[in-house]
Amino acid sequence: MQTHPETVFIISVFSLIYLYITFRETARQNFDFYDLIMLSTVGVLPIVFALAPSLTEVISVAIGVTFPFVVMFGALIAILYIFIHRLTRKIHRLESTCSHLIQDLGILHEQVTNSASQPQPKSKYKGIV
Repeated sequence: MQTHPETVFIISVFSLIYLYITFRETARQNFDFYDLIMLSTVGVLPIVFALAPSLTEVISVAIGVTFPFVVMFGALIAILYIFIHRLTRKIHRLESTCSHLIQDLGILHEQVTNSASQPQPKSKYKGIV
């Protein structure tokens, strides 16, 4: 199967722009290194399928799929599921941490309120607290 040059060009432009944005966001520390790897596979996978059609045909025959693009979309969906699973774990950890911090803050507030309502012992020395 031969890929048309226009298709390769469009996929290459998309992948390069996407990878540039992903690397730039990582450099600005909006993404961590793991996010860079996961998100860059979304940009690299289509270009591999466009530039190496013979490799993709071998992979599709080995898997038992008629069309190579089915393998590509399946791989992209698998990557997205892994990424969503990771984000869900991070959100759960953040919720748990926030819950514990709120509980600790409530305990500290109660301790401060109780200690402020109790009379402080006076020093036997005048002027020394």
